[in-house]
Amino acid sequence: METLTLQRNYSKGIRLWHWSTFLVVTLLLATVLAGKFFLNSYTNGFLIKDRLAKQGVAVNMGEAFSVSDAIGKPIWQLHTVLGYFLAGLFVFRIVIEVFQPKKQTLASRFRKAWRERKGQKRGSWQVFLVPAIYSLFYLLLTAIVASGCWLAFTRTASADAVHAVKEFHQQCFFVLLVFLFVHLAGVIRAERRQHKNLVSAMIHGGELPVAKEKERSPNRRADVC
Repeated sequence: METLTLQRNYSKGIRLWHWSTFLVVTLLLATVLAGKFFLNSYTNGFLIKDRLAKQGVAVNMGEAFSVSDAIGKPIWQLHTVLGYFLAGLFVFRIVIEVFQPKKQTLASRFRKAWRERKGQKRGSWQVFLVPAIYSLFYLLLTAIVASGCWLAFTRTASADAVHAVKEFHQQCFFVLLVFLFVHLAGVIRAERRQHKNLVSAMIHGGELPVAKEKERSPNRRADVC
C-alpha cells in the first residue's frame, strides 16, 4: 500500500520568505508585548501621576497620559515599520506563487493533495490538510496586512471606525500567533514521527520530489506534495 508524506522540497524564494516572515512576526510580537504590558499608556499614566504626587508634583490625568503616550509611542512606531515589512513580504509571496516552479505552488499542491485524498491513500488526509491550513493562514495574513495598512494610512475615518478596525487587526494578529504555535507543534510532531527533515529542508531546500512508486517494504514511501 502506498503511503503519502509531506512536501520536503522548497524553492529559494519560499525559504527566504518563510524565515523573513518568521523574523518579522517575532519582532512584531515583541513590540505588541512591550506596548501592551510594559509601555501601556493607560497603566503608566496612573503610575506617573502617583509617583509625581509622592514627590509633591501635582498633574492631572490628561497630562499624565500625555507623558505615558510619549514614552510608548516609539515602540508603536517600530510596530508600524515592521508592519510595512510584513506587507512587503506578503506581496513577495504573491510574486513567488506566480513565478516559482508550478509543482511547488500552493494551488498545485492543493489540487494534487485533493486528488490523492479522493484515492483514499494512507496519509492522504494529512497531506491534504497542510495546504488547506496554509490557505487559511494566507487569508489571515491578508486581513492583517489590509487592516494594518488601513490604520497606517487613513486620515479621515471616524474614531469609531478606527477603533473597530484596530480591534479586528488585533484579534487577527492573536489568531496568527495561535496558528504559529500550532504550526510549530505540528512540525515538531511530524519530525518525531514519519515526516523527517522538514525543518532542514526549509533551510537547505530539500530534495526534489521523487516519482510515486509502489511500496515494496514498510519503510519505503513516496513524497507527493
